[in-house]
Amino acid sequence: MSDIDRFFKLDDKTKDVTFTGDKLQCLIPLRYMDKNQLILGDKIQALGIFTMIINDKIKCGLQIPAVITIDAVKTYQETVDGVQYFVCELHKGNKLLESTMVIKNNMTGYFMWVEFFTLGNMPSYISYANAANLFDDVKEVTGLAFNPNRAILGVIAAHLFRDRKDLSKPYRLTDMKEPPKVVSLRTVAYGPSSTQGKIIGSYAQDGLNGALINQADSTSELEELYRA
Repeated sequence: MSDIDRFFKLDDKTKDVTFTGDKLQCLIPLRYMDKNQLILGDKIQALGIFTMIINDKIKCGLQIPAVITIDAVKTYQETVDGVQYFVCELHKGNKLLESTMVIKNNMTGYFMWVEFFTLGNMPSYISYANAANLFDDVKEVTGLAFNPNRAILGVIAAHLFRDRKDLSKPYRLTDMKEPPKVVSLRTVAYGPSSTQGKIIGSYAQDGLNGALINQADSTSELEELYRA
């Protein structure tokens, strides 16, 4: 059992998960509402992928690719690092999951891909080291025949995670002492390393701006071929 597991109790009979600590804050991105991944009513329903803070000091994350029902004692909105969150606060005895029996939705995997990778809205508990694990449970929970290759996802994550002070530099090339900045998969200005690669394609204007701001200090073999 990990340090996090001890704060939650799964009841095999009632099929629910109860919080056993003093205070739990679930930071659910408010933008989930736009795609019906956050539904406010008598009960709070939300995609089970969000950051949690236990007893005001332990930061972790829930990673369930399905909409869950939360038994919150208190709710409010809060902005953290420029991101708006709908916060569900639970106290001892409240249920984080009113039921572990979730409804399968094969569109959840698509939403996750767009939200976390295409748009770069990575959950704050996700690090460079575990970003490739985001889709591990998608097939089992949603029923979607999605078999992600961790190596490929790792390559994509290597593109998304950047040096916070210099977005043109991949995070993997830094000493990794400072937290990274995540860019969107659409941000082509930070993709290709050569000038030609940046200005060719559907997002040529963005690439051109990127080439002017972050000029390449060397030419690629393809560029040399074209010049020849």
